[in-house]
Amino acid sequence: MDVMKLDYNYKGENALKELDRITSKAAEVQDNILCGILERNKDTEYLSKYMKGSKDVLEFKRSVPIITYKDIYPYIQRIANGEDSSLITGHPITEILCSSGTSAGEPKLMPTISEDLDRRTFLYNLIIPIVNKYIPGLDKGKAMYLNFVKAETSTPCGLPIRAVLTSYYKSKHFQCRPYDPFNDLTIVASPLAPLCFSFFLRRFITPAQVFSGSGIHQILLTPLYFKLLCFLLYQTIRNGSDMRGYFVCGYKNSFGMYSVNFSDRSPKLSGHWYSGF
Repeated sequence: MDVMKLDYNYKGENALKELDRITSKAAEVQDNILCGILERNKDTEYLSKYMKGSKDVLEFKRSVPIITYKDIYPYIQRIANGEDSSLITGHPITEILCSSGTSAGEPKLMPTISEDLDRRTFLYNLIIPIVNKYIPGLDKGKAMYLNFVKAETSTPCGLPIRAVLTSYYKSKHFQCRPYDPFNDLTIVASPLAPLCFSFFLRRFITPAQVFSGSGIHQILLTPLYFKLLCFLLYQTIRNGSDMRGYFVCGYKNSFGMYSVNFSDRSPKLSGHWYSGF
């Protein structure tokens, strides 16, 4: 299979086998990917400035500098204002993904091409099969995701600006996906996650479940919030579900049990409460 274009139809055990295949020779795969990137993008304005149309890997390593987001941002601005995608890519830019803003206090804009959805879908299809290696039975049951999806905006030239999850959930990759026992039930929710969880508890009647709350960053995760979640988990276990785990993850500074300033981590009140739960 072309390593530049992962098949997003891989699921379950097949996805795990494909992951093993492409990671068993990581250096070779990375070299092939770099060669493919240079072949497809050698005529862009950015690479031409350093490589003059060459696609040689050694020339790339010698000539193209290591840069930061600040260095590439002027090109992103030009594309957002209507200039051609060929500034930085050999394929048409279809949308601009928006980061959460945790690394520098404000979101970063990431131009993307349609093919990128194939790669992202491949990674999403791996989540439950990987967890299932350690929590058996998820392919026989259901996993619930409560994800916060941001509203989208657009650039001056009309390109949509979306969060990564918004991009995926609005794509045909998600909306037209075939049945997959590893991802039997997905719920896209607002910050009212505990209420949604309570409403759907009665559907959790299968051998094993993992409940995941992701990106619910508009709720201040106080001890009261976690007490409510633990109570709901307790209820569904008492009702007969074999609940195996709960993942807390997020992308905003205000989310989670710990305050993070990227040089230190300190527990919030919720973290202190949970450590003694």
